[in-house]
Amino acid sequence: MTRDHGTSARTYKSALIWAMVDNDASLTGEARNSLAWEKIHDEAEQLHLNERQNREVNEKIGKAKRDLMEAVWRSYKNLAYLGKDNRISLMDLGLIHSSSAKTLVELYVQQLRQKDIITSSISPNFLVKNWPPAFKEWSMQSVRDAFFASPLFPRLQSPDAVREAICKGVSNGIFAYVGKS
Repeated sequence: MTRDHGTSARTYKSALIWAMVDNDASLTGEARNSLAWEKIHDEAEQLHLNERQNREVNEKIGKAKRDLMEAVWRSYKNLAYLGKDNRISLMDLGLIHSSSAKTLVELYVQQLRQKDIITSSISPNFLVKNWPPAFKEWSMQSVRDAFFASPLFPRLQSPDAVREAICKGVSNGIFAYVGKS
């Protein structure tokens, strides 16, 4: 799925980072538990639950939701991405839990940044060093596409980093920006 999209090759394969479940047994069990308590809550009238039992069911629902959320965090601890060698690289984040970050995505970004797998900016000199020798000029779209298509280029957190690098390069006289009509 990283290299192909349906019957064609994927263009922006380097832009993909997959979050993979380690073992879904705990996750499935916690989801079933949460759904069971929700079902009991929905059928409280038919079950003729008293006030104390209703309170207990609500407490169990809250606990089941918290347990399910923690199971999601514990389960989705593996990331996969296309490495510089054009092979799938795996990253095990170890034991993670909801107090590690506000969201799983925030944790993933934090870990990927720490390991220099993604970055928020690039240097204009990087563009000069990696300028394709076959081209005298390089369109902005081609520059941007190279970052999201090639595993040799750093993964950018935002395509705006390319625009900012070009602006810095032009401002510092490293290269020129020319509009075509």
